[in-house]
Amino acid sequence: MWPAHTIPGPVVWPCPAVYVGAMTEIAHRFVEGNGGLRMHVAEAGEGPLVLLLHGFPECWYSWRRQLTALAAAGFHAVAPDQRGYARTGGPADPAQYTILHTAGDAVGLIDALGAERAVVVGHDWGAPVAWAVAQMRPDKVRGVVGMSVPHRPRGSRPPIEKMRRHFGDGYYMVRFQEPDAPEAELARDPASTFRRLLAADTGDGTALITPETGGVLAGSPEPGELPGWLTEDDIAAYVAEYADSGFAGPVNWYRNLDRNWELTTAWHRAPITPPALFIARPRPGGRPRRHRPPPRLRPRPPRHRHADRKRPLDPAGAPRRSERSPPDLPPLPLTPPPVGAPTHPPRPEPSPSLYTPAESSIPAHPGTPVRGRAPCGRAAGPARP
Repeated sequence: MWPAHTIPGPVVWPCPAVYVGAMTEIAHRFVEGNGGLRMHVAEAGEGPLVLLLHGFPECWYSWRRQLTALAAAGFHAVAPDQRGYARTGGPADPAQYTILHTAGDAVGLIDALGAERAVVVGHDWGAPVAWAVAQMRPDKVRGVVGMSVPHRPRGSRPPIEKMRRHFGDGYYMVRFQEPDAPEAELARDPASTFRRLLAADTGDGTALITPETGGVLAGSPEPGELPGWLTEDDIAAYVAEYADSGFAGPVNWYRNLDRNWELTTAWHRAPITPPALFIARPRPGGRPRRHRPPPRLRPRPPRHRHADRKRPLDPAGAPRRSERSPPDLPPLPLTPPPVGAPTHPPRPEPSPSLYTPAESSIPAHPGTPVRGRAPCGRAAGPARP
């Protein structure tokens, strides 16, 4: 653990290249929230509270530049090491890493820092926590920002089942369900782990699916060079921050995906009511990124139960006429007729024919039958041969 003290910038930590603004101080201390977890936080500035929640595999260090920028803009910026990560650490029981625990940690920090409400910002795994805080405790949230991970409403089935069906057992979230092995592989060479995982985040996502016979890092080879935003000094800083806590806590977040689904039944399809913002980087080449689920996970439009019969439907998608509900008709009389009354109404007397020879105004030719006057009043002519 690093000592909890205020460090003026610029400075050099025991782990190199920890970024601190030249005119802004980043203070480090431990705060105990409502859940009893003692959390390490890095903070800067004074003013309205902005809570910055990191993702995997990261820590407060990921927000080093945003801390100083927000402080210069007049905010109290706070970046904790979340449950199980870096200097905060966490319990050994995987069941203590549900979304209720992590969202509760964020709400507890807002209270412990003396604020009534906060703008909650989350990146990667921090984004689902930020969305959950805004959904479960909107009274604590002035605004919510999700980075890289949009809000996904609760589905109708547990997520691991869907991931395994659509991506196979090699998908990294499925692999993290295995006990002990994933964190042991990640901790074998921490520097290589951070280089592989952080550089893989810059790609197109293919590294997330690994061969089923390999480890969780099999799909993320050692990069030839680091992306421009990442240096070897940054890798050394992450290695130092994870030296005591390791990777078991971060992996336990993934082991609660199905449990999170079970625990959030009360918030099924609940809306996000505070002001919300979503941020994502563009695709390689500058194309805008369309955050859509993979094709096999996209919701399909509802199909009518008679669509396979190849019968045309009206614009409203109604079934064919023979299967529609009958119209509202007046009720039939159910009282029996009086005794002796006829069962059928009497037939009307036949009226005289309209076509009689007397009504014809045209003299009849000998041997020709007379048709009489036409119904429309015109004189009828002789019958056709």
